[in-house]
Amino acid sequence: MQVLMGSANSTRALLLTFAITIMVLILGAWLMLYDLRQTDVQQAQNQLAGLSRVLSDQTANSLESVSLVMRSARERLSDPVGRRLDLDDTPVTFLLKARVAGLPQLRSLFIVDRAGMLANSSFADRTQVMSLADRDYFQHFLNKPDDSYFLSPPLRSRLDGEWSIFMSIPFFDEAHHLRGILVASIRIDYFNKLYRQVGTNLADGIELLDDRGLRVASFPQNDELMGIFIEDLPSLGPITDGEPERHQVAPVILKGVPGFAGLNRVNGFPLTIALFYSEQRVLAPWRKIAAMVILGVGFVVLLILLATVSLVSHLKQTDALTLALHKQDERMRQLIQSVHDAIVTVDAGLNIVMLNAAARKMFSIPEPATETFRFANCLDDKSAHKLSLWLHEGDAPADPDENSLDEITAKRPNGQSVVLETSYSSVRVQDQRYLTLVLRDVSERHRVEQALRESNRQLKELTAMLQKVREDERSRIAREMHDELGQLITGIRFELRWLESRLPAQRPDLSSKLGAMVKQLDVTIAAVRRITTELHPLILDDLGLTAAASWLADQFAQRTGIEVDLRLADEEPTQGGPVALALFRIMQESLNNVAKYAEASLVEIRLHRNTYHWQLVIKDNGVGIQVESTKREGFGLIGMRERSTLLGGSFDVDSVRGRGTRIEVRIPVEIEQRQA
Repeated sequence: MQVLMGSANSTRALLLTFAITIMVLILGAWLMLYDLRQTDVQQAQNQLAGLSRVLSDQTANSLESVSLVMRSARERLSDPVGRRLDLDDTPVTFLLKARVAGLPQLRSLFIVDRAGMLANSSFADRTQVMSLADRDYFQHFLNKPDDSYFLSPPLRSRLDGEWSIFMSIPFFDEAHHLRGILVASIRIDYFNKLYRQVGTNLADGIELLDDRGLRVASFPQNDELMGIFIEDLPSLGPITDGEPERHQVAPVILKGVPGFAGLNRVNGFPLTIALFYSEQRVLAPWRKIAAMVILGVGFVVLLILLATVSLVSHLKQTDALTLALHKQDERMRQLIQSVHDAIVTVDAGLNIVMLNAAARKMFSIPEPATETFRFANCLDDKSAHKLSLWLHEGDAPADPDENSLDEITAKRPNGQSVVLETSYSSVRVQDQRYLTLVLRDVSERHRVEQALRESNRQLKELTAMLQKVREDERSRIAREMHDELGQLITGIRFELRWLESRLPAQRPDLSSKLGAMVKQLDVTIAAVRRITTELHPLILDDLGLTAAASWLADQFAQRTGIEVDLRLADEEPTQGGPVALALFRIMQESLNNVAKYAEASLVEIRLHRNTYHWQLVIKDNGVGIQVESTKREGFGLIGMRERSTLLGGSFDVDSVRGRGTRIEVRIPVEIEQRQA
């Protein structure tokens, strides 16, 4: 690039430089978008695999519950008492009804005798005679009596037309002759509702298929396609004995919509869960980023064009523009190479069983198998102990919603320690406990938080200084108005009275005018006193908080007609000190708020002092403050809170609509002692 710039005097070299730069920029943008697209697709595939596994486990648990109920009923029918009962006896009916209760997925239990006739059922009493000899769940055990169970394709009930799948198991007499078939009718709508709860926000489609590829349940639900073969989805193949759980994520085109399907075998049953993400859902964030990148690339291309034109007459500007472009390219490269959150799963021995590419990069773990790689080697002793505690927090099965947030310290290969924000969750699978960690490097955030705390400390010191300067200035102005302006006005009043006493009796008009002037001076003197008191109550400096608070309460009661119950501590803060001033200002602002908003008839003010705190409580019986108002504090509440905080204290507001407001302020005694 610099060689081309060295020959910038040549028009051909400039055009070549322009062309190469554009090609590199477009290629870099294309590579970046391709990498982001692959990342989004991989994340969607991982989510599909995890979600399909969760739904597979929930489906297996629902079917296993039915299987346990059926085996329990078969044991009762096969014990000595059960064998003496006829299949259509009432106790058998009660047994079936008892087993059905409590399982929402189980529609009914019924018995088919060896002749294929309906012998008994958990449904309400009925006298209908029905032959079920043509049903798959009966025919199967005529041909294969040694099978442990049979799960039928979706069938519509002959009684009420509801779709169900039927799980059947045989039971035998003492001579091991087939006595009958115990059949469970399992509601397909139960699974439809389950998948609808998940799929509404997390998937575009959910299918429950049997080994023949026939639809058993689905989201969105479509009864017209029940039991239909789904051609567009890949198959995991028939299940074999001893085969572990199988899953697959593959690209598909479902009903003309391209996307990805995640398939997972339902453990213990010939069923498969299939989740579908449309390409539109998967790539929607990527398309937004791509649009922004394209706009950015277009903008950069425009800059390059302008720079190329400028190079004809301004060679010196070329280096600066090229350097700016290089920096922007570097920022783009760093953005592309930025690490996503690392994900690591460990077993009870803290051995890594799963990790993503971000985690490999974070801990420099090699690409080959990681079964024997101990994650504890990447942590300090305290963090490794934390992981052990998280793994063994109890023997109870893990709550699927259990999730916690903490921090651990990791060691990089170069020995550097980093703080990682960790979201963890533990789960027990087949008597083996696993811990999944989502890690994010927050070392820089800790440094920034420390800097922010230091900045806040300095800001508080500045606020305290400004508040002191303001109070000192107000006190100075108030005292000068009281001492100088008040005396001058009072002197003028005396002079006018003297002049009035010496007017001739023949001039009543002048006497009346002087009287009016004296009244105006009296009003002016009162206004000066009021302004002086509002600026800074001199009584607080001269007589202390007790006298100032009493004067404030009396003035408030006279002005508003609201009763004030004032009870102060025997001791009082240092006269004219910051604690006394803060408590007085908080009282003053609180009474102003009561007068403006509370509509109260009584205000209680209590000031106490213990070994550690000054406690000021102001309570009214007014209408209270709305919750929305407390979330958006006005300047009055902010000012009171700031005054107490600057002295190391606390400020709390408790209000119930219609039951008044209570303000409590605590200021440490040691603050006053330090000031002294």
